[in-house]
Amino acid sequence: MEELPIKQLSTIIFFLFITIGLLSAQNTFWVDNNGVASWVQAQSNSPLSGPAACSMDTANANAQSGDIILVRGGTYNTSIAPNNSGTANAKIIYRGYNDEMPFIQAGNPVKVNNRSYIVIDGFNLSTPTLTYNAAVIILGTYNELHNSIIDNPAVVPGMPESTNVSPHSGVGLALHRAKFIIIDNVTISGWWVGLNAAKSAENLTIRNSMIVGNIATAIALGPRLGNEAQNDYNPLKHLIENNIIGGSLVSDGIQTESMNSGVVNIRGIIIRGNTFYFFGENALDFKSGGDILVENNTFVASLGDNDGMGVRPTATGNTVERSTAAIVVGSSRESEQVIIRYNVFYDNISGIQSGGTYWKVYNNTMVANNRDAYGWNSSYTGGAIPKTFRGYGINWSHSLYMNNIVVDQKHASVSIGNTPFGVSFRVNNNLYGEISGSPKFIKGRDASDLEDFTFSEWKTYLANFNNAIGKEQASLVGNPQFVNVPRSASTFPYFNYTEASVGNPVYPIELTFADLDTWFPYDFSLQPNSDAIDTGGFLTTATNSGNNSLTLQVVDSRVFVDGYGIAGEGDVIQIGSEPTVKISGINYATNTITLEASRSWSTGANVSLPYSGSSPDIGAYEYGGTLSVNDEIFNNTISITPNPTSNTFTINLKDET
Repeated sequence: MEELPIKQLSTIIFFLFITIGLLSAQNTFWVDNNGVASWVQAQSNSPLSGPAACSMDTANANAQSGDIILVRGGTYNTSIAPNNSGTANAKIIYRGYNDEMPFIQAGNPVKVNNRSYIVIDGFNLSTPTLTYNAAVIILGTYNELHNSIIDNPAVVPGMPESTNVSPHSGVGLALHRAKFIIIDNVTISGWWVGLNAAKSAENLTIRNSMIVGNIATAIALGPRLGNEAQNDYNPLKHLIENNIIGGSLVSDGIQTESMNSGVVNIRGIIIRGNTFYFFGENALDFKSGGDILVENNTFVASLGDNDGMGVRPTATGNTVERSTAAIVVGSSRESEQVIIRYNVFYDNISGIQSGGTYWKVYNNTMVANNRDAYGWNSSYTGGAIPKTFRGYGINWSHSLYMNNIVVDQKHASVSIGNTPFGVSFRVNNNLYGEISGSPKFIKGRDASDLEDFTFSEWKTYLANFNNAIGKEQASLVGNPQFVNVPRSASTFPYFNYTEASVGNPVYPIELTFADLDTWFPYDFSLQPNSDAIDTGGFLTTATNSGNNSLTLQVVDSRVFVDGYGIAGEGDVIQIGSEPTVKISGINYATNTITLEASRSWSTGANVSLPYSGSSPDIGAYEYGGTLSVNDEIFNNTISITPNPTSNTFTINLKDET
């Protein structure tokens, strides 16, 4: 990390002194499940417990801005439901004391109903019986949930849909109409939907959490109320980063969905740095989704079969499900302006099936996506099925498929429909390869019109489309030379099925952060002799010249993002040989980019994300670089955790550079 300028350090020190003063003025109260004390009696800088503490009801009724409520361990049947709001500088904090992890088992273990500046930290939250509604409800603005568990014991992890209580096993966490919410280090498991923010939720930050082992969807995102039937161009400003999301037995990891087709009204979402694993359907399904950035994620073992087992019993025996990709646009919905970059796809049934306008898919690594119910090496050999096993599928207009590594797909590196291209479709600088044999490319939609192409035939086929750009002329067949990646998934743990495994799964349905390095120990970065090094293409070029200018015009501005209004976000780009610079705004209609600092360039200058060498590399990892595409010098988050029992506090400085 670079040293911070004196002005910024002074700002931090000033902030800390102000915060210390606020902490010293805050009041600390103690709650116990056997507490009978009054609110005044429950105030103490030393720990209280039993009758000397107050009840949860007393705390809910009396807590004011600036109060810290420390809750002792034990089982509570009363919700956390504050009557009052905190303020920006004096929040109301409910915190489980030390490591005691109080267990709140109520119809709604947390119900923050239109309150603001409430912090809930360190609880085990559940319901006493099966609920058909939401368990934890957090409405209002500027509320936070940290270091907690939201679990539904009625659902058996790892079992298929038919053996669980569905579809009426409720929602773990509901954030309808909530704004400026932080969910941090929270585990949500066992619900029909893990987290539902489908009604006018805005400015959600969901990070460092495990949303695993839910039946249908891990995270459901919806449009603003009143805009369900129309396009909405205002961003929702959601940030979903550094989570483990997996084990949804029926449907998806993250799904955007409006109940109306033909519209795009769920916009402004960044999905970054997450691990997605094992879904009954898809990892990401962008129905009515637009202005979405998907970067730095890992996608593993999505089956796409709507039951989570890859097979379904029939009257004549088990049948293998026909499946779709890790990332899709489902149910004949619209989607536009989605950027998918710097992701790894491994051992899925397929990588990406695009279905929208202005989809920009670049610098991804796709390896061994051949999964079906019988194991890592799909048994499909003919008919219409092979086209579903692929690195990616192509269609729609104004799209980009560039700088991707697509190897060991077996059935098809790329598949397209019979009329795949609209206007301005760019496909180039991709690296293809197979362990044995040559990569294949497939055109067609059913068994009657399937055509297989070799790489050479594929380029010839593309040459006949006037609307295609690049046409794979700079793409190559080669060896990516990963540092440590099995080129087949035959040794990959857990996800090897047989028909006999129906109802007896062997996968880790509730994967944890502690499991990741052991469970997925592979290194997709490049060795020095990789064919992917310096063979990528530049994302766009300048159409104007600039001399110490802040205004850059390019051929295609939609390959970049300005952050969708999310604080601290926005791409850092490289213009020619100039130092990198951050984007502060983009006018997509005029392809005009506003820079945070002035730069100089000539017309035709190459514009891309930061890279090393003579040109960008192909794949998710730049050789000699890092996966991150945001190298801001100063973008830190400060949090302070007080310990009133010892009059000390911990300062947490999160470096997001």
